[in-house]
Amino acid sequence: MFRSEYSEQDSRVNSISFHRTHDLLVSASNDDIIRVYDSYRGQELNTLQSKKYGVANICYTHDPQSVVYSSTKGSHAWRYHDLHANRYLKYFNGHSGRVTALHVSPKTDQVLSAAEDKQVRLWDLKSGQCSAVLHAPGIPTVAWDEQGLVFCVAAESGVIKLYDAKNYGSGPFASFVVKEEQNSNALFSFVRFSLSGKYILAVVEGRIYVLDAFDGQTVCSVHTGVSEGGQALEATLTPDGKYIISGCSDRHIRVWDAEKGREIAKWPQHADVPTCIKFSPRKLLVASACQALALWIPTSQS
Repeated sequence: MFRSEYSEQDSRVNSISFHRTHDLLVSASNDDIIRVYDSYRGQELNTLQSKKYGVANICYTHDPQSVVYSSTKGSHAWRYHDLHANRYLKYFNGHSGRVTALHVSPKTDQVLSAAEDKQVRLWDLKSGQCSAVLHAPGIPTVAWDEQGLVFCVAAESGVIKLYDAKNYGSGPFASFVVKEEQNSNALFSFVRFSLSGKYILAVVEGRIYVLDAFDGQTVCSVHTGVSEGGQALEATLTPDGKYIISGCSDRHIRVWDAEKGREIAKWPQHADVPTCIKFSPRKLLVASACQALALWIPTSQS
């Protein structure tokens, strides 16, 4: 039903990222290892170490040889790393708590960071300067829209705020409440805009919501089987916005209809619960990871 390529890892993968214009995939794992893959051939290209600072929340920049990622030990700085030369290009200091999310603008060299200090910061990758600091009621997470014009901030109590990237100083231009989470203290762990900008995908513990990006109404919701207070699993929308894909607590990956919430496919078990998942921006290809990394090619039967 699917073809998959596995690469055994020594420790759990905590983040993965496809490059937007090259057939490259990068992973970060809890053993402080960065691995670079050729996503077209399914081959590992390089292995790098970040033993002193650790590595999490890894993201490709526009340069196929550079990534950004947060620290898991030592300082709370996040780092800009040249993979080819294996050297740090810049350190970004400012957060007083562990950085929990990074997202590079699809169109510019701006980077959003969110941290346990309940701050969201907007940075310029080239200059290294922080141009904005936003405060959230809880530990936030962040996402850019695909045009780089709008970003969203989500924290707790079901509140998601949208900001104009060029006029963030005026505060959010829209604020939504996910009614199902209104009386909950659970945090959003992950948010993403759909490629079209029509939807926002939001994850809270085991609950995945597809929201209308214009009025915040819940289009559908599904559950991954993660218990209350458990570790949330990353989810993704397909490029056409029609389907949700996520790992589940039983180690399967499931695919749901994004409008009706109906399960339409179940992919074979991972070695462990897959906490990371991404859809390639270039090809019909999905990457997922637990301790192992898997590449999936969906077929018409799936």
